[in-house]
Amino acid sequence: MTYVMIDVEADGPIPGDYSMISFGAILVDDRLDKTFYGRLRSISEKYNPEALQVSGHTLEETLGFEEPAKVLSKGVPMVGFTGAFSVNFEIPNLLGLGKSVSRGFGTVKAAI
Repeated sequence: MTYVMIDVEADGPIPGDYSMISFGAILVDDRLDKTFYGRLRSISEKYNPEALQVSGHTLEETLGFEEPAKVLSKGVPMVGFTGAFSVNFEIPNLLGLGKSVSRGFGTVKAAI
């Protein structure tokens, strides 16, 4: 089985209202030399200053980043992939995700 570790930085808590501004991925193997990193221009005028500060970028910098579609594909046509999400801790069934569940990402349900 192949493992890929992914990290995402965003300028707020809700996709669509806020933007993913950077992400990184690395193939987990003995060498750890296959990486991918992208910085994405904001798709929204909204941002949370505290969330943006975590990324280490200013609002002005993020407005100069490339368009998301260009960064995500790196010029290579993408079809998609199937994967699984795993964590190193136990997640309670029907855990609410997001700043508040009514405005967040929804809930997590066990798929056993």
